Amino acid sequence: MTARNGANVGEAVISWTPAAGAVSNRVGWANIAEVQTAQAAGNWLEAFNFTDQGRAKSSYTVKRLEPGVQHAFIVATITAEGAHAYSDWVYLTTTAAPTPTPAPTPTPCPTPGGGHPAQPGLCPITGLPLGDGYNEIGDTVTFFGLFSISLNGVETPETVKFTKSDGTEYDREPPSGRRWLDVDVKLDNDMPWTVTIADGKDYILDTDTGNGFGWNGSVSTRSGYYRPSLPLLFDVPENATVAIFAIRPVTASQGSDSDNAPELFRIPIPAP
Repeated sequence: MTARNGANVGEAVISWTPAAGAVSNRVGWANIAEVQTAQAAGNWLEAFNFTDQGRAKSSYTVKRLEPGVQHAFIVATITAEGAHAYSDWVYLTTTAAPTPTPAPTPTPCPTPGGGHPAQPGLCPITGLPLGDGYNEIGDTVTFFGLFSISLNGVETPETVKFTKSDGTEYDREPPSGRRWLDVDVKLDNDMPWTVTIADGKDYILDTDTGNGFGWNGSVSTRSGYYRPSLPLLFDVPENATVAIFAIRPVTASQGSDSDNAPELFRIPIPAP
């Protein structure tokens, strides 16, 4: 197998030769620091993220990797008996991110669209308490001092790749009158237990012209681990100009109101 940088920052193209007898191919990738930590704990597999690809596939593009960092990649051949034959690791340092331009001064959250009357201290789009104000792209928030979330960035792709039950991929357009909004977050869990976040229960997304609908399953992050990139996919109204991503992954009956309050990220949506 081989690994090379893709066309965009944070992408890696993995290629391999399909093995005889394979029913599918399992592609794995991980930050090298996570691999070393997992090796020290006696289970290097824990560090890897995996995706299963059809037996005829011979390449896969991994997206949203941390730029400028060395990663490890593997491919496992899966047989009809369920046996896994892992390749040797291949290492690649992803392309460094360009120097960011200064962020513009944030504008206030617009009032229309959410259906909530303007009230001091409340977001008019979600109706949720604002706390210390909106967070922006690039900001990090922490819950109970132990579980942190960073908003890495957002994309508005015209189509999104979905995978059929047989492992083949296809491009899917958003529902009529809607747009795709891909929100990429980083999760860092120092809680003494695994934290699971679920769409609709632990986070929501609304816009200035209507609700966003999530296409995401539950995601768990083990104690002491972090996810440098977790893409969360939503479809939003086509004419939306700003979204509010509200998240509250950890709550406790013993916590204060501020500990249990959601954090709100304000996301400008580029014009189509």
